[in-house]
Amino acid sequence: MDIKNVLVPTDFSQPSTIALDYGVALARQLRAQLTLLHLLEPLPVVEITTAADMVTVEKGRRESAMEQLGNLVAPEDKDDLNLRIVLKTGNPRKEIATAVEELHADLVVLGTSGRGRLGRLLLGSTTAALLRRLQAPILTVCHVSSPREIKRILFATDLSE
Repeated sequence: MDIKNVLVPTDFSQPSTIALDYGVALARQLRAQLTLLHLLEPLPVVEITTAADMVTVEKGRRESAMEQLGNLVAPEDKDDLNLRIVLKTGNPRKEIATAVEELHADLVVLGTSGRGRLGRLLLGSTTAALLRRLQAPILTVCHVSSPREIKRILFATDLSE
């Protein structure tokens, strides 16, 4: 497998920050491009009174998100990584799947909150939905303190195509 583009979607949570650490390490080791993706949720229509207000608020949200995205990657990592930052608006499940195709991601690194069955049932799980939907391989990372060296990979299969 030739991995040239590692996609790391982030919502600025701790699990996605840990996933980013893995993404950085993998991109560096594989000499791949690191694509950092953030999705802004659409603005509720009730909060916006005029079109000018909508443009101003949206511009502020985008600038703030781009600043946060830029701050996620350490300056020393920016120097030796081929980093691409992408900002989109919309439903995370749909937009991440679209981004995988549009950006030609070879590997997706996702943080997961590690909730139990009840939490997933009540709240849903973007990661679980993407595991079923994406065509690219996915590495999920759950509340570990720092990237570990990957020495072995467990491949589970039901032997179907």
